[in-house]
Amino acid sequence: MSSAYSNKGTAIFDQQLKDNLSESVRLNLSIPIFSQLLVSTNIKKTQISINSIQLNALDTRNQLRKNIEQAYNDMVGALNNYDAVQNQLISTETSYNDSKRKYDLGMITATDFLIAKNNYATALSNLIHAKYNYLFTVKILDFYQGNPIQL
Repeated sequence: MSSAYSNKGTAIFDQQLKDNLSESVRLNLSIPIFSQLLVSTNIKKTQISINSIQLNALDTRNQLRKNIEQAYNDMVGALNNYDAVQNQLISTETSYNDSKRKYDLGMITATDFLIAKNNYATALSNLIHAKYNYLFTVKILDFYQGNPIQL
């Protein structure tokens, strides 16, 4: 009896499965209020993105202006340094020439003469360094102005 009952139960179950296998219900609900909120949110996100890009462009312009001002200040400082080193060279050269005459007359020792000579050589070296530092800063300003860099 149990096997006949289980065969009959299985047959009923199989029949129900066959009868209801391809049936389905689909429900689609579209509420325009929510889609309007989505569009509004996307518009606000785009406006925020545009503002962010504008702020980045302003920041870049400010950074460039700062770099140009710094380059100009560096050039003015290098020019002032070059002028000061030129004056130092003139006084060191005078001191060297005086020391050379004194050494030739035997009024100072060879050590004192060599110190004056080394000071003069150092002043010449400082002048060359100051000159090329000034030229370098001028070329940086030329670059920012869009002028071709010529050596």
